[in-house]
Amino acid sequence: MILQDLLNSRPTELVSLAPIGTNLLQLLGRIQGPPVTPYEAGIFHVQIPIPEDFPIAPPACRFLTKVYHPNIDATGKMCLECLHTANWRMELMHLESILISTSALLDQPGMDDPLVPDIAGTYIQDKATFDHIARQYTFRYA
Repeated sequence: MILQDLLNSRPTELVSLAPIGTNLLQLLGRIQGPPVTPYEAGIFHVQIPIPEDFPIAPPACRFLTKVYHPNIDATGKMCLECLHTANWRMELMHLESILISTSALLDQPGMDDPLVPDIAGTYIQDKATFDHIARQYTFRYA
């Protein structure tokens, strides 16, 4: 399944996926920041460790690139609804679609249950300040 996903993966301008070294259970995703967002000038790297019971269980993806975002904490842990065990649909989710969903999260944060409430508060109360800080992080780290 993992090898098939990698073989079928077609790098695009927005996302790409590759193994880290020769280990097919440790993957590196690359996401181009979505256009017309504070992330648009950046390239973000996401570590995708594949669990032994994949595709039954979702991977625990983590940003390696530092990001200012309500759904991504300082350690890179992200809150992406489709990766929650209860929401995981193995028949619909392929590795490339995880990266596309992650890119969509950068564009449209999930504000129902933010991982970083302080950043979510800034996003809601002062979007201009949020955009400014997120853009600074993008230029500095991505």
